[in-house]
Amino acid sequence: MKFGSLKCCVLGVLMCGGLGMQVSGAEFETVILSGEAAGVVGKTLRAFDRVDLNNHGQLVFQAIADDDAVDELKTYANYYVDVSGGHQLIDSQTNDHDWSMKGGQGVAFSTHAYPLYRTQLNDHGDIAYLKLTDVWSDNELHTEVDAPFELRRTSINGSLNEVLASNQTEVPSAGGMQLDHYLVSGNFQLLNDGDVTLTTKAEGLSAAASGLGIYKIDSEGIEKLIMTGDPTATNGLPGEFGSFVLAPLSPRLVSLNRNGDVLVAHDGLTNPNGHFGWNANVTKYDASTGELDAITRVGDPAPGYEDGAYLYTGFRAPAGPVINDNGTMFLEFVVRDPSNASVFQKALYIYDEDGMTRVANSGASGGVVVDDYDFETLTSPFAYNNRDQFMFMAMPAITDPALSLYMGSKSGWEAVAVIGEAAAGFESEGYVYRQILADRAWRDQESVQLNDNGAAAFLAVVGEGFDNLEVLYGRGAEGELEVIAYEGMGFEVMANGVLEMRVIESFNVDLFDLNNQNMLAFGLEFEDGSSGIFTTMVPEPMSGAVMGMMALGVLAKRRRVG
Repeated sequence: MKFGSLKCCVLGVLMCGGLGMQVSGAEFETVILSGEAAGVVGKTLRAFDRVDLNNHGQLVFQAIADDDAVDELKTYANYYVDVSGGHQLIDSQTNDHDWSMKGGQGVAFSTHAYPLYRTQLNDHGDIAYLKLTDVWSDNELHTEVDAPFELRRTSINGSLNEVLASNQTEVPSAGGMQLDHYLVSGNFQLLNDGDVTLTTKAEGLSAAASGLGIYKIDSEGIEKLIMTGDPTATNGLPGEFGSFVLAPLSPRLVSLNRNGDVLVAHDGLTNPNGHFGWNANVTKYDASTGELDAITRVGDPAPGYEDGAYLYTGFRAPAGPVINDNGTMFLEFVVRDPSNASVFQKALYIYDEDGMTRVANSGASGGVVVDDYDFETLTSPFAYNNRDQFMFMAMPAITDPALSLYMGSKSGWEAVAVIGEAAAGFESEGYVYRQILADRAWRDQESVQLNDNGAAAFLAVVGEGFDNLEVLYGRGAEGELEVIAYEGMGFEVMANGVLEMRVIESFNVDLFDLNNQNMLAFGLEFEDGSSGIFTTMVPEPMSGAVMGMMALGVLAKRRRVG
């Protein structure tokens, strides 16, 4: 079977009521629309949840399907799509459970956690996902919610189809313990070689022998990498600890790269709720050597500050310590003043073979650690790549209404979209950036993406007065911004072999992925109630003269921020 695909070009200036917005010459391809056959007898696709795009243009996505029967039964499925648009059903499950998740501990936004969970695809054609065998223990997205599971792996050619592990699989290297339920906030990473690393609980003969662990799993079995109670690496650094204390506090406490390296923050909280900060103890597991390396410890000198300033806590939402495939680490710390423990700053660092380099910092709370600083406040990275670049959010002035978006690297930082400044593509309307649509909290896929070419994509709200639009932007490696699509824009799709014009209602922030070929997969919701997944290239340069194209009521629909 094939999904209906379409390549259409939106060129030039879209005119409405004397207002003109410059839109890139973007070529869109329709991957899938709601209403199409689901590949399950009697079911049609109704909604989409997650998309994962590899560097060959192949992708996997998760969807919800239903029939016309008046009941609560729905089918949850995942699919593989090849480069020509052909697709295959991977797996499905039908039940009547409500899989919505309310915001909870450390989580500001509601979302969904469906029973086919976190489907991933690598460049070699391996596919892995978690299949729940029962419902989550609660419908609030907090750190203790879990469910029994199977870890499944297949391949795009169907030559592989296996259950790698489940919640009852024994872990030989953990003294006879077995995997316990999977945490909704746990980590899960399909590696380049087809193996999988994940964080989940394990259980032993006693409660004292049970705890959170990080595991590598393949066809041969399970290898324990780090578990609560294991001895930590010391490296002779100050603040040594006898054993790891891992807590299921956030999916951002652990970072897993695609080569099997692990970076973890551990050993103690500074706030009982768990999401305001963790002690600055960071350890790396090196997959190439199998060794642990103590990266930082509480009390370490803070690079870039006066003598005596030290690392105290770190890792506020949305991310904790993160590590790219080259082993470069992106870290955020709270730095304390040696003369006054109530005075602190936040700092973003890059840690590579040259050591730790400060990229940006915020103003002090309660006093001054250094006389100069970059921002009033900042976040940890939202996205990062293998060129050692990362994107973060910050507030230049304490009076700013929202956080702005920036790009960081070892050489410093630069602005991408600053709240209150003119919005790219909408200068003639007097529109400014109002909000960057990124959660700063748990979400399976972030609506800020950055690839290894330095290209990026993000969602923003722009406007003037009471007029606001959601906009999808692409950013080239040299920093140029282009409008790809926006709320209220006419958008051509192919439905049942027929070209149709639909109007964008909103962007689906759970469908967003950018590969290293500059291909972006994204989700749209339309005003007629339909939805779909689409791809385009980022950035797509303007070609030829800018042309007037449509006379649509593109600004008729306005939304307030907040």
